[in-house]
Amino acid sequence: MGDTPAHDDERRRRIRGEASVQRQLTSTHRHIDIILHGSSADGWRLDRILALLCPTLSRSLFQMWIQRGDVRCNGSPARVSTRVRRGDHIAVKTLLPNNPEDLQHHDAALRIVHEEEDFLVVDKPPGQLVHQAGRVFHGTLLGQVQQYLEERGRDPEQARLVNRIDRETSGLVLIGLSADTQRALSMALERRDVQKTYLALCHGCPQPEHGHWRQPIGPGDDGTPKRRIRDDGQPCHTEYQVLEERNGVSLLRITLHTGRQHQIRLHAAHNGHPLLGDWIYGQACEGLPGQALHAHRLVFAHPHHRQAVRVESPLPPPLAAIWEACAHAHLPQPRRLTAAESLRLKDPEEGRRQRRLPDWIPPEIHQQIRHEAGQRNSPSREDEHGRED
Repeated sequence: MGDTPAHDDERRRRIRGEASVQRQLTSTHRHIDIILHGSSADGWRLDRILALLCPTLSRSLFQMWIQRGDVRCNGSPARVSTRVRRGDHIAVKTLLPNNPEDLQHHDAALRIVHEEEDFLVVDKPPGQLVHQAGRVFHGTLLGQVQQYLEERGRDPEQARLVNRIDRETSGLVLIGLSADTQRALSMALERRDVQKTYLALCHGCPQPEHGHWRQPIGPGDDGTPKRRIRDDGQPCHTEYQVLEERNGVSLLRITLHTGRQHQIRLHAAHNGHPLLGDWIYGQACEGLPGQALHAHRLVFAHPHHRQAVRVESPLPPPLAAIWEACAHAHLPQPRRLTAAESLRLKDPEEGRRQRRLPDWIPPEIHQQIRHEAGQRNSPSREDEHGRED
């Protein structure tokens, strides 16, 4: 007679507690390093243990990597049927695929606006991810910084983000080049000792022309990226100043006193002035991948001598062109959502949406992963399969 589901769950918990797992993404490879310190996993197949310990990746994906020779057990090439034992050292090193051809990504040159020995401030264009995520593996801002360091004989893994901005948001990103400096700058950010100022283009003209939005923000309830104003949300404080108004579009200077996800976009939309191009809280428009928002200024104390560092960036060309056109009453035209945008905003109650798998996975693996996903809620299912997000 087999183990009960409760017993299986307890065994899985023990296995996770007895394993050390280290994961790392470089600009070219994915690395996973696992050591089994206990005996609870003795006799498990290698692909099964990998899927259990790395639940964001599917078992079929690990099978493909094993067959390709990207997985080693105790220093030797592994097989899918390999059975693991206490003390085993499992190492995965797999080359990251190219971005899918239908995916927009940036090959723009890295723009450094302030450089010191142990930190950089770089100017990110709109539409570029700051780090690897989803289907994007190359062309990220962090990847460019790592390549920049490597070309100068420095350790690329020392590059660590201090602040992050959305993919569609352009502007200044602070990056530490040593663990100590990144930690010091991140602590300053948490203490709100880093002043962050944004420029934004919004519909209409907020009144009064200088004011504060303080509505609390929390998660949405519809399974989409949308967040919402809610009484039980996190305290928020957005200060805005209208710099100029042109034919129904205003240029705002915005100072963040808190740093919640989507804070500027949601506050602006909730108060009747959604940002141009904001397809989540407003209306998508031609000429912009997303919201017309630019991280314009960073002011912070130098991590060593404590003197103020002040860095500014002007509006990027796409936003500057739209703002100039507004002076001549040539306002941006609405556009339809892309397939990816529509997928992200779809109400899950309207029907179960299928997870989009990376295009670089072979068709036969696609089919197998789809089959596994359909078995996720089956009582007879004995293995856990993660997702390649």
